[in-house]
Amino acid sequence: LAHILGIGTSNPDRKVSQEEFYEKFVTTLPFPDKKTEDLSKRIIENCGIKTRHLVHDSDIFNTYEAIANFGSPSLDQRLKLWLEPAIALGKEASEKAISDWGGDRKDITHVITFSTSGIHCPGLDFCLIKQMGLPQTTKHLYVSYMGCHAGVIGLRTAAEIAAADPRHRVLCVRWRSTR
Repeated sequence: LAHILGIGTSNPDRKVSQEEFYEKFVTTLPFPDKKTEDLSKRIIENCGIKTRHLVHDSDIFNTYEAIANFGSPSLDQRLKLWLEPAIALGKEASEKAISDWGGDRKDITHVITFSTSGIHCPGLDFCLIKQMGLPQTTKHLYVSYMGCHAGVIGLRTAAEIAAADPRHRVLCVRWRSTR
């Protein structure tokens, strides 16, 4: 039977209210029509989220105009903006999870990373193994750019690995960024 032995979280330092998020970010987007804009506002007002933690502030739209324009070729820009914070936040959360567990990082046999919003090669799993000083023999899996389904795949796979051998210790790390 698989068990969660430790949990760690990490958020960017920039914290904004849902109202501020809407005013500074959402209202700057060029919506294709009024119906889509109204729907976005209703979702934000009724989703239950009170605050958000953001890596970038709204100036990002001035620096990288293509990000705010639907259909603009901005994937390369988005992924470059995503990578460095993803690795730093993933490492911080991993360190907290290991501390919460109380075990030795040398006992980690597998690393599974999953991201709903970014992709990188080599994968974030490889980057995290290197950043955390884990052995290069650590087995790893990277599930990316699959939306929320990446989390389902990552957690299911971690549970299957842990259940297969009681000596397995799986570090699971999930990244999510809205922008």
